Formats: sequence, C-alpha cells, structure tokens
Amino acid sequence: MATYTFQSLGTALNQFTTDVLPENAEAALAAFAKSELQRVIASGEASPFYTRYVNGIADLPEEATEIPNAILYLFSNWTAIITETLEELRKRSPRRSGRFAESFVVIVGNKIATTYDDIPAQAEVWVVNVQPYTRKVETSEGATGGRATLFRSAGRVHGATANVMNNRQGKQPGGAKFTFTSKWLNLPPGINARVPYILKRGGGRKDRQAGQAISYPAVVIRQGGR
Repeated sequence: MATYTFQSLGTALNQFTTDVLPENAEAALAAFAKSELQRVIASGEASPFYTRYVNGIADLPEEATEIPNAILYLFSNWTAIITETLEELRKRSPRRSGRFAESFVVIVGNKIATTYDDIPAQAEVWVVNVQPYTRKVETSEGATGGRATLFRSAGRVHGATANVMNNRQGKQPGGAKFTFTSKWLNLPPGINARVPYILKRGGGRKDRQAGQAISYPAVVIRQGGR
C-alpha cells in the first residue's frame, strides 16, 4: 500500500507560497495533486485503484480542498498482501493430499473475490478454508497433549499466519500498513457450495451439536490500524 499526501509536501507548499497568490493556492494545490496522481499511476509507482480523501472526506473532488486540510490518496495493494497471506496459509497447511492447501478462499462483502486489485481500500477481507475439517486442522490435528493445547490457543494455520503477517508489517517503514486478526466466523450460505458445513454428529459442547453449522477460522485483514 502506498499513501501520498500532497498537501504535506514541504517543497510543494513552498512553491505555492512563493509563486501562487493566496486566492489561487487551493486551485494550484488541486491541480498539483491531480498531476502527481497521474504521474505515479503512469510510472507504475502506484495502483490505479485508490480512495481519495479531501478535507478528510472520501470521494470529494480535489477542487474542494480547503487549505490547510490535506488531499490524500490511499492506494490499494491488496493483490500483494492477499497473495502473501495465502502463501503463508498454504505453507502451514497439512500436505497429505494437498486438498486443504488449495481450499482457501478470499471473501469480501460475503462474496468470493478472485481478483484483488479493485477491492476498496477500506474493505475487510476474510481468508478462509472451506474444507469441513478446517477447525480440526486449526486446533489439534496431528497434536496431542501440550502441543494440542498450544494449537488451540495460538491457532496452527490461521492464527500463526496472522501473527507472522502482523510482524512483517510492523517492521516496514512508517509502521503497519495492514492489520491481520485471527477470528472464528459464522459464514452465511451462498459463499461456497461447501459452506456452511452442518454437523451430522454432535459433540460435548453446546456449539457442537448435530444440525448446527460450524464456525470457521479465518485471517481477517484491514488496511491501517482500524
């Protein structure tokens, strides 16, 4: 993700105050921002998908800027982030047949997303495995005793991936650009033919009774620290 705040660039402001009359400063700032936007997109420095904030309000035109407020473009880099998250999830998946590793889906607004560049910057993205045994993999598969307890508390696949991705983001210049949370989600019907899986046999817990839909471990991703 890249963020450009043109109003805060000292060299640009110096130029405005030196060469632009006060009554023309806001129009000059708007023109400069639009020119820079076209430049960074054309050069490949930034994605053509972005959210524009003017005076702190999304989707206002640049011409509505009121100095000293900012013009800000929040560019989406969802493709790189989601691809890296999927790689981490698959790396931690069981490899008996490879079926589990290939069953992760990306969900935005309760719909499967197959392309990621046009996901809105402010979206919440869920990465979930649709196999009905995903709970078992996340909590205890292949583990006994103390290791099983560790997996239940930390999360073998989704929880570990969220931790790794947060750590990487925190080490980037400027602090975290995306946040990753491991959550258990109740998925509505219609997302995937396998979802939600309905338990055929019950367990000892109240939320594990026959006829109930399972909850799914997921990595939930947001831009910024929201």
